[in-house]
Amino acid sequence: MEMFSTRVLVAVVVAAVSGTLFNAAAVAIAVSPDRLALALVPGRYIVAIALCLALPFLSRLFDRLWFFISGVLWLTVAASVIAKLIFGVGAPWSMVLGFNLVYAIAAVITYHLITAKSVK
Repeated sequence: MEMFSTRVLVAVVVAAVSGTLFNAAAVAIAVSPDRLALALVPGRYIVAIALCLALPFLSRLFDRLWFFISGVLWLTVAASVIAKLIFGVGAPWSMVLGFNLVYAIAAVITYHLITAKSVK
């Protein structure tokens, strides 16, 4: 399978969207239902897709367990750094990391479920 086949590109996009929606839902549940509006911010999806582009590389470098660990770590930390330092999110680091952990887990699981039959 090619590194960026149609299936892999679809998996990247769907994983990013899934993670972003789970993240917005988690924030809405934990902070305020008004925060569900985060799901309507297009820039969040662009950043999420850009970050998820690392998943095909990580899935080629590592076995399933280490792919999951490295993918979740990458997406959680990178998304949190971007949220705090570029977008100026005022929430404490612990909250930002926690909510981005939700994004990361959802994205990595979604990516794996879509690509599992074609990986190794």
